[in-house]
Amino acid sequence: MKLTERDLAFIVEYIAACRDVDDDAGLGNLLAALRLRLGSTSAWTGTCDGDTSHTIQISGNNAGAAPLSGCAPTQNAFLEPVGTGIRSCQSDNNGRSACLFMDIPDSKPTSDILRYVVPHLLDAVARVTSRPALTSLPPLTAREEQVLRWLGEGKSNWAIGKILGISERTVRFHLANIFQKLGVTTRTQAAAVAIGVVGIRAPDQPCG
Repeated sequence: MKLTERDLAFIVEYIAACRDVDDDAGLGNLLAALRLRLGSTSAWTGTCDGDTSHTIQISGNNAGAAPLSGCAPTQNAFLEPVGTGIRSCQSDNNGRSACLFMDIPDSKPTSDILRYVVPHLLDAVARVTSRPALTSLPPLTAREEQVLRWLGEGKSNWAIGKILGISERTVRFHLANIFQKLGVTTRTQAAAVAIGVVGIRAPDQPCG
């Protein structure tokens, strides 16, 4: 059976979404979308090294990472029947591994879609799970926290400088320190980390 236009559109959109995802919540959305598209009763994704801190489970029972154990990731995301479903594991050139299990019968339409999208999903899993999980922010100075609060509100460097009474060059200096402490490379990532961990938001009134 050939892939339908609907199948191809889903594949193109899904691959694009995999490239953009940068956190566990995004991975959960990807996994949920794939489960719904293929009619799977449950799905898991995570790393192949036994670390369950990033294991994501959508629906199903509470078996946790059980379907992700005992796998042997290769550089090709092969599909293999495991129990009542399909599993695919993959490793990259940096030694990062990722695994997917879906409780779904092995059928040609399903397999064809998975063969296209799974390598990109597992790339995203490996990329996100390779980052250290943050439960609290690294120590920030009072000024760095002020800059980060306004960054989370979408303010430009110029606007942050005006609000805080500092130069745009000083704002860039604080942002460089913030990026280094949070282990991020973009303004969006910095704001997302801060908001996701401690709910940092800009105050109602400008900070002095």
